[in-house]
Amino acid sequence: MRARIPPESRNIGSLAMSSNGPTEPDFRITLREAAHLQAMEGNPLDGEQIAMFEMFDREERSDEDRLQHIRDRALKRIAVAAAE
Repeated sequence: MRARIPPESRNIGSLAMSSNGPTEPDFRITLREAAHLQAMEGNPLDGEQIAMFEMFDREERSDEDRLQHIRDRALKRIAVAAAE
């Protein structure tokens, strides 16, 4: 059985840059920090978004899988809006 990771310890994304461009991820922020930054920008995470990021952590999805899921989700929302 896997130990539950406290919310303040969960990673949500990565950022890594060098003078030559992107490198391997070496800086990660927690879901709590990301939610705070989003709120400061006037675009707080809603319950559905928080649940999505918690799912990513629970399923230990790779960054590529996370990005693909978010892209697919955005495309579905665009299609629904266009159909209305």
